[in-house]
Amino acid sequence: VQHVVTDSGAFLRNATLQDIGMNIYTVRDVVSEIRDKETKRRLAVLPYELTFKEPSPGNIQRITEFSKKTGDYASLSATDIKVLALTYQLEVEHGGKHATNPYLVADQHFPQQRLSKKARAKTDVFNPDYIAGVSPFAENDVYSRAADLQIRDGAMGAGRRRINPNTPRKKGVKKR
Repeated sequence: VQHVVTDSGAFLRNATLQDIGMNIYTVRDVVSEIRDKETKRRLAVLPYELTFKEPSPGNIQRITEFSKKTGDYASLSATDIKVLALTYQLEVEHGGKHATNPYLVADQHFPQQRLSKKARAKTDVFNPDYIAGVSPFAENDVYSRAADLQIRDGAMGAGRRRINPNTPRKKGVKKR
């Protein structure tokens, strides 16, 4: 990759950024976040040149507004927003394919997570044609007359004991 923007996590985990990209960028706040002595020593003798660059206030504002729209603003620190703004700024400067992000448009329509019309029709319990499927009361039916006579409704699954697929099984024992 030509340009890599890094956060403090890469330095804390001692990531080999020189293998990932040619130009490594960060903001000064990232280095000031690092507290442990071992990581500070590694930063002093990096095998690559670390370029400090501050994002423009306009890009910081743009990323702040976008993070509010997505709901991520509360979980981002000021340094995180600066790192994201620097990433966006470098993308715009170098004409990357994501420089014109369609989700940064003010009137962008975000799809809602709703059930389809068909799925809603299947689960409409107030519909007079609704069939309840398997009743949770019939799964472990051991007291009714049908259970005594071992009559089972195969189509609806009533009276049949269901095995929990999440139960642990013994190794080496075959299923019946």
